[in-house]
Amino acid sequence: MPTCCGSVTWSLWQVVALAGGVIALFTNSWLQPSDYAKLAAPADKAGLWVVCGDEGYEARLDEIRAQAQADPTGVSDRFNELADEFADGFTDSSSWIFNSGNASGCSPLGSSRVEAFYSDLPAGSGKDYWLYVQSTRGLVVAFCILALVLIPVVASHSGSRAGVAGFSHFVVALQVSAGICAVCVYVALLGQVADDAGDLPQLQGDGAGEVLSQLPDAVTSGFGKVANYWGWSFWMFVAATAWALLGWPLLCILFCCTPKPDADGPYYK
Repeated sequence: MPTCCGSVTWSLWQVVALAGGVIALFTNSWLQPSDYAKLAAPADKAGLWVVCGDEGYEARLDEIRAQAQADPTGVSDRFNELADEFADGFTDSSSWIFNSGNASGCSPLGSSRVEAFYSDLPAGSGKDYWLYVQSTRGLVVAFCILALVLIPVVASHSGSRAGVAGFSHFVVALQVSAGICAVCVYVALLGQVADDAGDLPQLQGDGAGEVLSQLPDAVTSGFGKVANYWGWSFWMFVAATAWALLGWPLLCILFCCTPKPDADGPYYK
């Protein structure tokens, strides 16, 4: 692969990873509970900076229970829901943190509402996951910055600059590690919230037991428990991380195929 062609291919690959990371960072659907899960995570959706639909929760308990009982959501249904939300998310003003203050039911950027929401999950338990969210923020930002750094670094590589290759692999390792850690931290948050949800008073009140008994087993145990909480922004970042990881072998090919100088100076392939 010629150096110029390889550099362009790699740059475009990183632009895709960067775009995925930026979209995930600035959208509000990292946590998007199903109807049943809203009993434990009382919001329509929440991102790393903004929460939407978290106000008036107590008044909506009976409504949420009725919705969950009428139409329990299985795991496959959740993926279909998220696909629909993703398709609509780019035109929905409440999906982006910069428009959230103007969107009905969403907290303004910088509001304490998002901290209050993550500091009491499941609702009423008093368990604080705000540090998880702050850690995820930092890791996602690091992922995006490292993607930006990699584009000029790799473009500057040549056969006479062997050190650039080693440094590029180091930066890629940091980028992929930041992405994987961000995913793991947020999955840990969702997993603990889902695991604790069944013990909450609002899930044991009048009508709640009937709701839980009618839900599919996949919703109340194992993988399906977490599936009731994650949103499409989370999956966007998972895809960006996977894309960056798949690009690592491409980088190896690029460096291996770069023309190298012989002892007298001329390049050979």
